[in-house]
Amino acid sequence: MRKIDISHNAYYKHSRKVVRALRGRRVRESSEARYSRIMQLLAQGGELELSDLISIARDHAGGEGADNTVCRHSEYFNTTWSIIFIPSEKVIKALVGYPCQQEYEEYRVG
Repeated sequence: MRKIDISHNAYYKHSRKVVRALRGRRVRESSEARYSRIMQLLAQGGELELSDLISIARDHAGGEGADNTVCRHSEYFNTTWSIIFIPSEKVIKALVGYPCQQEYEEYRVG
């Protein structure tokens, strides 16, 4: 069996046709924009609280959710779940769907 290395955070399709919603877009445009926004929010300083992490997961950069916002709403890709781990408390906060429209459920581990 041949070993294949597939990069993470990438889109692959057997056909050479580009998905219409992605046509003309740089491959990492959304990832870079969302990473940059998260770093901007983290640069505000201070100790991170749970509410800060939830706000970051729900962030629309002051507008509506779009392809390049942390909470991603687009024609092709969307945020489908969110998980926050709190190891010191043995807690997992999780939701299915858009973080901006759902509440996190708490799960205790151990």
